[in-house]
Amino acid sequence: MLKKNEIIRLTITDLSNDGNGVGRYEGQAVFVPFTASGDVLDVRIVKVMRSFAYGIIEKIITPSRDRAESDCPYYGKCGGCCFRHITYEAELRAKQSFVEEALRRIGGLSVSVDDIVPSPDVDGYRNKVQFPVSEIGGRLVPCFYYQRSHRAIDISDSCLLQPSIMNRIAVSACDALTELNESAYDEKTGKGNIRHLLLRRSSMDGSILLCIICFSGKLRNETEFTARLTAEYPELKTIVINRNSRPGNGILTADHRIVFGEGHIDDELCGVPAEITYDTFFQINHDSTENLYNCVKEYGGIGNDQTVIDLYCGTGTIGLSCCSAGTRLYGIETTAKSIESARAAAKTMNYDKAEFICGDSGKIRELLEQGVVADVIITDPPRKGCSEEVLEAMANSGTDRIVMVSCNPSTLARDLKYLCERGFVIQKVKPFDLFPRTKHVETVCCLYHQKKDFILVPYEPKNADYLKNR
Repeated sequence: MLKKNEIIRLTITDLSNDGNGVGRYEGQAVFVPFTASGDVLDVRIVKVMRSFAYGIIEKIITPSRDRAESDCPYYGKCGGCCFRHITYEAELRAKQSFVEEALRRIGGLSVSVDDIVPSPDVDGYRNKVQFPVSEIGGRLVPCFYYQRSHRAIDISDSCLLQPSIMNRIAVSACDALTELNESAYDEKTGKGNIRHLLLRRSSMDGSILLCIICFSGKLRNETEFTARLTAEYPELKTIVINRNSRPGNGILTADHRIVFGEGHIDDELCGVPAEITYDTFFQINHDSTENLYNCVKEYGGIGNDQTVIDLYCGTGTIGLSCCSAGTRLYGIETTAKSIESARAAAKTMNYDKAEFICGDSGKIRELLEQGVVADVIITDPPRKGCSEEVLEAMANSGTDRIVMVSCNPSTLARDLKYLCERGFVIQKVKPFDLFPRTKHVETVCCLYHQKKDFILVPYEPKNADYLKNR
């Protein structure tokens, strides 16, 4: 039995889906952060559980060929990234295995998984960032947090995940706020004003939205602040102040004021327009998301005269990007603001056969009871996956095809198992890397229903010799 502070020799054989390396010592699994498959290490045990343990690197004996030198001076302190110590190729292999292992172990599914689609950009891909604001050395600075804590670390001018212009605006905003004698909010004492800075950037024209979250809902000199920032950064098209006087570490509320510009920036995904406000849901990695949506469109194979139900539809971008003008589209989403955005996008596109319904995705049952027959169902649930009510409704819907998008391989495997036990067959599975250098992976899966009169046609015949002239 391992003991705390014991030092052991360990070979890392795999990576877990939380980004830790995994090795086995006398039959017991040991999880070690910032390691790579193939590492031989001396590991200090820091926590012992009944069937596994956690350790930290004491010494690297033989480094893995997958190891790479981190390009971030704060890596290992900040909790944002977990894969900057390995090559991007090794990261992609790990994420591919996360999906394959979840389908096998949790879903009990024997299915081929296509090669993961890498992100076009490994750095600078984030179009949204939130910085907690802290006071360090007498000045306000945009920060991130140390891992598993709310201790601030000033890394804003070095973070590689978003474009550098967003870091620079955050730093300049804090400099201006400092000189206007603003103070940072302290969660423990409840004193101070400035809590967070939130920035969003459009992929269309590079325009940027800045939202300042503060306790009082106002700044000491908003006119001077606005004039200074907008003169320095012509990309800054709108500034919003969000008032949050609630205790604790919550970030946004609905209480906001526009102090400069129109309060939104414009963007689009696969030709679907979107107005991006401070609190709009919009995919973080624009170019990777377009790759993913194109895959959904391919898997859906949606015809002009067909009916589509888009569950957990958000602002409607998946359904609207996959359907043609003659397709009947029903989108369901719980957030009223997202539904408003979806309706506005459909109107801008002159798409008059789209209906967006505000409510839980369980409302699919109401549609089915009203006689709606879906040729294709698209679903993109949150990390917890589809509710059992939604799974049951999909299984009994009579649809021939379901295209599932998932941000969590574990709940995807669970949901696929449910559907496969009720007559559906998995035809294609393809992972996408939307969040390079982090542990997250997205997956698109296509299922057909194996009806008595339905013949499953593969995308490509395994053996086409019978087509040759004899």
